[in-house]
Amino acid sequence: MENKSKTVEHQGTKNLRPWKKGQSGNPKGRPKGPCIRTTLMKYLQLEYPGKFNPITGETMSVFESIIFSLLRKADQGDVAALKEILDRLEGKPIAKVLNKNEHNFPQNIKIEFVKPKNEH
Repeated sequence: MENKSKTVEHQGTKNLRPWKKGQSGNPKGRPKGPCIRTTLMKYLQLEYPGKFNPITGETMSVFESIIFSLLRKADQGDVAALKEILDRLEGKPIAKVLNKNEHNFPQNIKIEFVKPKNEH
């Protein structure tokens, strides 16, 4: 049986053309597309059919539906949902970096190993 596998010769860097100094491989840059933030904001403002605000009775937006879902989860004991709400309302807690000697800890500790006097 013959081996019909084809071998590909390595061409190295023959087909590569380096850019001239100061020249870009993509002079027009990345093509402009719709901004994700703008698209997301438009989506969040859409009405959510069949979902009604329990307070006003009006149809809710997608954003309002997400907020009510988060509040419902927090009310049912979901700690992550509660943390998210508190972080948004109160801001995330900032970790305080302590000064080296703020608690009067010793800065240097010396340890000596001494042989007892009664050893020979």
